Amino acid sequence: MALDSTAEAERLRRVALASAVAGLGLADAVLAAFVFTRRNPPAEPGSGPGLAELFPDEDRAALGAAAASAQALVQAAPGYGSRLLRRETAAPELVAEMGRDHPGFSPQSYSDVLFLGVQLAG
Repeated sequence: MALDSTAEAERLRRVALASAVAGLGLADAVLAAFVFTRRNPPAEPGSGPGLAELFPDEDRAALGAAAASAQALVQAAPGYGSRLLRRETAAPELVAEMGRDHPGFSPQSYSDVLFLGVQLAG
């Protein structure tokens, strides 16, 4: 019996997503999940694991707050990326600006978002 390639791809995607968020604090983990999903969407929209499934032991209010903050940063990513592409602002300054505008994430997370922003803006 042959494996369904779509089901296998989704299984592997879930494993990669779990690996992307492993060991991170809640804010960074939620942001990493959003960035991962933006770069690697599920085969069927809405079919990937939700935040409650990814973080079953987290308080729902804290998870919701982290999701709102992460979503705002991801939505702002193309603007930061565009500014970097146009050479208006250097990467370190953009990372610092993201930290002021969207506090609560690690420097690595801001760098990941800047890279995503370059991809989306380019």
